[in-house]
Amino acid sequence: MKDTPKKSFVLKLKSAIGMDGQLLPAGTLIEVNEPEAKDLLRREKAELVTAPDEEPNAAEEGEESTEQTANGHNAEASE
Repeated sequence: MKDTPKKSFVLKLKSAIGMDGQLLPAGTLIEVNEPEAKDLLRREKAELVTAPDEEPNAAEEGEESTEQTANGHNAEASE
């Protein structure tokens, strides 16, 4: 079997969820694989920020963000 690269998606949580033993509050940016992303989107627990091979929304690039990802990194794109 070939190893295919797994797609990852960045989502913004709409409500708090438990993940990997942590409680993540609404507004947290998380990076998840495709099945997890589909599940959270289907249950309306999150909204899509970026899809694979996409840059963050151009309209949001000019805005400063103080949001952090689930692993504590700043959510702003580095240049």
